[in-house]
Amino acid sequence: MHIGRLMARLNPKNVRFDVGSGGIPELTPQDIAAALGCVEDGIGREMLCQVWWPDGARLTESNLLEVLTTAQRMEWQRREDEMLNAMLAVAQNGSRAQRAFAYAHENRWPGMVRMDHGLPHVNPHYASIRMAVLREISGTGLCPLCKGHTVIQSATGPICVCPLCTGSGHQSVSDRSRAEACGIDWKTYRQRWAGVYEWTALLCLDSQRRASHQMLRAIGGYNDPQ
Repeated sequence: MHIGRLMARLNPKNVRFDVGSGGIPELTPQDIAAALGCVEDGIGREMLCQVWWPDGARLTESNLLEVLTTAQRMEWQRREDEMLNAMLAVAQNGSRAQRAFAYAHENRWPGMVRMDHGLPHVNPHYASIRMAVLREISGTGLCPLCKGHTVIQSATGPICVCPLCTGSGHQSVSDRSRAEACGIDWKTYRQRWAGVYEWTALLCLDSQRRASHQMLRAIGGYNDPQ
């Protein structure tokens, strides 16, 4: 069963007076909430709420943004360390280390801190990218090919990652739309920020997929009769 249909039962429902109670459903919202609690704490669980349980996400969005901030900072530092090591390698080994230097330079992210009127400030584009990624993943329509399941059954039989959405379950968004969502000039986005956005989006999507698997395992292979 798709994780979104399960978590949708946590959202408020309209009251109907024209039907009976119908007894206790096979899987209650309490069961689903308990399964969600079995998912490890972190980006994945928060992304499940962000996408499928908006009311719950509003309570913890600040936590998600804080975790994403830390993840971006650590990745930025890793790339800076890689750049420094490449520079040292060039100084010691000359032309033999040029390839490592070129790779590190190409994958280096923009400065995390910049000076403004003589005072250090965190580059605001990192925050705008975090918000844009969350809005894209939670707001984009489901992929028309896999219907949000992230996988499809190929013509030869095996189940594979959906080629249209590359496993995200959502419709793709253009780089130009992403630049506008971040408030970054199109040319500047392509040259300096596209890699940051794509890394952040992939981190969120991969974490969400792992959390979905954990939650479904916690539910115990429940199959919706519908």
